[in-house]
Amino acid sequence: QERAQWTSERQRQRIQSREELKDFVSGLILRDEYLLRARAAGAEKDEKVKHLTREREDEFLMKKMVSLLTDTVTVPRDSLRQVYDAQPQQFTHPAQVHAREITVASREQCEQILREVKAGGDFAALAKQHSLRKWTAERGGDAGFVTKGDLGNFAEDIFKLKPGEIAGPLQDGEYFTIVQVLEIQPQRQKSFEEAVPELRALLSPLYRQRELQAQLAKVREPLSIDIKREVYQQVASPF
Repeated sequence: QERAQWTSERQRQRIQSREELKDFVSGLILRDEYLLRARAAGAEKDEKVKHLTREREDEFLMKKMVSLLTDTVTVPRDSLRQVYDAQPQQFTHPAQVHAREITVASREQCEQILREVKAGGDFAALAKQHSLRKWTAERGGDAGFVTKGDLGNFAEDIFKLKPGEIAGPLQDGEYFTIVQVLEIQPQRQKSFEEAVPELRALLSPLYRQRELQAQLAKVREPLSIDIKREVYQQVASPF
């Protein structure tokens, strides 16, 4: 009764029946039980706890306990397979292009380099000599395989190119870039094995929630809670 009385007004507003109050009290008991378990597991020794208020500490320990209960949950492969087989088209590798680029600070310099490349100049050597993007310059301008999402405003211009073709100057803020496409990989459906990490990420929250509910049910099952009328009237909002 005392615990229920000092809970927030907002929480008490939700209690409109004895059954709801019973569920509420059950939740308080479960919370205390899991806080005890978290402390018994040594969670309160975490360095982060030292700097928290008691309320925040309880929140941290509850999250820690949920992790202890659910971190080992795995999604059965047959469940992964079932989701994949139902909508295989949802799991794809996006279209990509293998590109190399040269980025410089002025349009004039970019146009000059573009003329040199079109005249047969060595793209890789020019990238190493002039490009301001160091990580690609060191690789002769090679940016690897990129998707439309990687290219931002350049995406449509670059994805129109055929292997060997060049686009530029392309302006990005204060900088100017020329891009050459080396290879194209069209969008393709992932195999089941390729899709497994994505499937696990999709289904794991559901299976973790199921496990948590099962664990809570085990603790809740032996509880016997009798809500007396006078206690309910003191705690609950009036009808």
